[in-house]
Amino acid sequence: MRIALIGYGKMGKAIEEVAIQRGHKVEIRIDQPNLNEFTKENMADIDAAIEFTSPHSAYDNVKNVLSSTFPLYAVLPAGQKGLVN
Repeated sequence: MRIALIGYGKMGKAIEEVAIQRGHKVEIRIDQPNLNEFTKENMADIDAAIEFTSPHSAYDNVKNVLSSTFPLYAVLPAGQKGLVN
C-alpha cells in the first residue's frame, strides 16, 4: 500500500516504521516545513493517508483530502478534545 503521512513528528515516524515493516511504502510525508507539498497532484498515487497532527490543524488537513478517492485515517492523541469544542 502507498501511504501518505500527514504529521511527521514522533508518532508519524513510529507509524512509518511499522508500515515499512509490514511491507507498505510511505510515499509522502507532510509536516510544517513542506505543507506546500500537500496537493492533489502529489497525493494522486496514494492508497491511504494517515493524519496524525494536533486538533487545531487536523480539521484543515481533513478538508484537504475529502475530495480524494483514498481513505483517510485521522488520529487524535489520547486526552485531546475533538476538532470542534
